[in-house]
Amino acid sequence: MAGDNSRSVNKLATDHEETNFVLDDFHRVRDPRMMTEEYFDLVAETYDELAETGPMD
Repeated sequence: MAGDNSRSVNKLATDHEETNFVLDDFHRVRDPRMMTEEYFDLVAETYDELAETGPMD
């Protein structure tokens, strides 16, 4: 799931700084079930990997 969201972010944002802005600006709920801080960290890490290798690897 994080990979799918990272691909979406990769299409929307053009660089690492903009990706972090989108992830930091994303509304957080008080008691998240899936989209925890660890999840957002994983999306950012996956984005970095996609930026290096491309989305089709």
